[in-house]
Amino acid sequence: MTTFYICRPGNKIYEMPISSFEHVYPDTLNVMPAYWRKLRPDHCRMNSMHFTRKSEVTADSIVCLAKHSDAQTPSKCLWFVRLSVDGGNPVFEQRFGSRFLWLVHPGCAQIIMDHLREHDRVSGAATPDPLYTSLHATMHDFNPRDWEAEGCRLAETIPDYYQRGMAMSVMPSLHECHRRLENKPPQRMPLTRPEFWEGKRLRASRFDVHALGTDVSEHILGILFGDLAASGSNADLRTLVQLRQVSKGFRAASETAAQKLVEGLRGLVKRANEEKSLHAILNARDALLKNEINALDLLWGISITRSGAVRCLCRLRTGHEILSDDEPEDE
Repeated sequence: MTTFYICRPGNKIYEMPISSFEHVYPDTLNVMPAYWRKLRPDHCRMNSMHFTRKSEVTADSIVCLAKHSDAQTPSKCLWFVRLSVDGGNPVFEQRFGSRFLWLVHPGCAQIIMDHLREHDRVSGAATPDPLYTSLHATMHDFNPRDWEAEGCRLAETIPDYYQRGMAMSVMPSLHECHRRLENKPPQRMPLTRPEFWEGKRLRASRFDVHALGTDVSEHILGILFGDLAASGSNADLRTLVQLRQVSKGFRAASETAAQKLVEGLRGLVKRANEEKSLHAILNARDALLKNEINALDLLWGISITRSGAVRCLCRLRTGHEILSDDEPEDE
């Protein structure tokens, strides 16, 4: 392990040698598979506050990047935490993302410093912790230009498989303290019938899709099921599951649409793992986030089996083979 990675907005990932950092310990914030899947809607606006508020942040969890004006006072000091995400399957030999650094917001860093100071006071520590003396966090953001002398540069490739998996999974938030205000997914047009139409008979004459020519009906169904499959909405996915029960034609169209989507995403991930270039990695990430797919589930090999492509899509998006009415609706 010789390099740390830092995700920044604008499709940029920077790398720096570990020797440029101070206070580097093996401790990371462990993330379990269930919590990682729960955060799926926020994978497009990820920051450290998702985890610092849920995990116990100890002094050994903090990684520091500092410029010192003298021996005691840093002119600039940034705190980071590292995550290690459990992929949720024994085929993975390591956890994901342990070399990615996530900036700790200065306000959160101040709270941690106060806790460390109080802990040392109560325990009667002989020497003060450097995290609230020579390495105390300052009110600065990470600017790559400030750290070029320390070896900061734009990453072109990510050779390690478990770091690529993290890079394909998340997009950083623009602001470390406002996690829901940035990178917000575009408002999607609902494809299901509005609630105020439910249970009402429409005045328009009934449209009989089976009366159309085979090529026309297949084209219409292909567009319909393609849009339902690509939508990140649980309501649209539930509609797709229900429509496949109408007829064999509807079932075949739904399976074709789901298979096309899953195989397309699998191809992008395979290309990213083969090329290992940042361009291919970010292309795969953008497609996965757009379709609300958990990248780690796709990596461990959830495949289209005899149970069908729709079941596979449901597992990738929700963790369940078939979406039930108990699944939460979109926010």
